[in-house]
Amino acid sequence: MPLHRVRTKGGSGLILAGILLALAACHHAEAIPPGNVAESLVAPTLGDAVFDPKTLAGKPALVMFVSPTCSHCLAEIPRGEEVARSVGANTVAVFVAGNADAAVKVVADTKFKGTVLVDDGTLKKQYDVRAVPYALVLGPDGKARAAYLGEQESSTLKDALLAAK
Repeated sequence: MPLHRVRTKGGSGLILAGILLALAACHHAEAIPPGNVAESLVAPTLGDAVFDPKTLAGKPALVMFVSPTCSHCLAEIPRGEEVARSVGANTVAVFVAGNADAAVKVVADTKFKGTVLVDDGTLKKQYDVRAVPYALVLGPDGKARAAYLGEQESSTLKDALLAAK
């Protein structure tokens, strides 16, 4: 898509147009994956135990696919957890890059209290996670109701979680 020059008073319109295009691309809804997503969340936790997806049943959940080196992820993790807690939803952070040691550091730094999974690439591939943060809002039945790519505003996450109830 070509960028068009926009006249501004004292700055390059091309730069402004590029910034606006980049910002628009970072915050959009994605296709919603089919099936029971909660059941597929089988990956090791930070303690190397296998996560039991049945613990998510009965409440909406915010599942955030993240990387320990992504600044947007580091902002989204505590924001997502706070929003989910405010509406009585579960939170899951799936680390799709890095290792368990990196995930431990992020969890400590962000004070994340939700479920933490360390993906070996299986979930990333299954859900075609091309970039992070990637968030799925699950209903009480484990099925995805919304999917987002990029860092989201609290209000977007809250509205999606409330609609998933």
